[in-house]
Amino acid sequence: MENKRGLFHVKSIKYKDNIKINNMKKTILFLFLFLTIGFSISAQNLTLSKNSAAVLNGDTITVTGAATNLLQCFVDVANNSATAMSVKCRRSELVLVPGSTNSICWGGQCWPDNVSQTADPTIIPANDTTSEFSGDYSPHGFEGTSIIKYKFFNMNNVADTVCLFAKFVATAVGVNESADNLSISPAFPNPSDKAAFINYRLSESDNNAKIIVTDMVGNEVKRIAAEGKDGKVRIDTYDMSEGIYFYSFVLNNKVYYTKKLVVVHR
Repeated sequence: MENKRGLFHVKSIKYKDNIKINNMKKTILFLFLFLTIGFSISAQNLTLSKNSAAVLNGDTITVTGAATNLLQCFVDVANNSATAMSVKCRRSELVLVPGSTNSICWGGQCWPDNVSQTADPTIIPANDTTSEFSGDYSPHGFEGTSIIKYKFFNMNNVADTVCLFAKFVATAVGVNESADNLSISPAFPNPSDKAAFINYRLSESDNNAKIIVTDMVGNEVKRIAAEGKDGKVRIDTYDMSEGIYFYSFVLNNKVYYTKKLVVVHR
């Protein structure tokens, strides 16, 4: 009788031990799933930055300028994964001042204002960053605040995305300003893969605006005329060898500035 009781007691202990082991297994499995999900959420392949400072997913960048100027939102896009990534950009107009227009410059091309998503992707190599994005906003003289969302996404995994909100604040022309103020931007993106752009706005008295690109020894590589008093000049770099060049913005037959242009093909 005692043997039976002893056997029952042993079986009872084993049964309780099995329950404890099963509970421990469930706890370990739960912790594993929790850590896995947590890691997948925190490990973001696409990230943004501006002037080497992180721009968190969903952050807002404010750009303020005169309603007579072109306002631009620049941001760097990084691929933190171990493989190359094909990335597209999509814009959504959340708040738009009537009469204003906006467009995307991405991957060496500026798309028309009626294009909300880039047709061609930009290939970002593994663990690399591209500076080929700008959100362009043209107030056309209309004051006010517009808010535009820019979303970058991996074509092979649409869930892998990052976005920012650009807040464009177009203000009245100041007392010491004039709609004819001269405004010439540096070339962007720089370094450049497919193309670089220069935004400009000339006064009525300015003429013969053009860009001259030379190599390191001074040989002229390209000469591009700036058409009109207000616009954007495209410098094609896809057909240029990798290296360092210089570009000069010439105005009224005089050099307005000379800057360095780096060509790097991805």
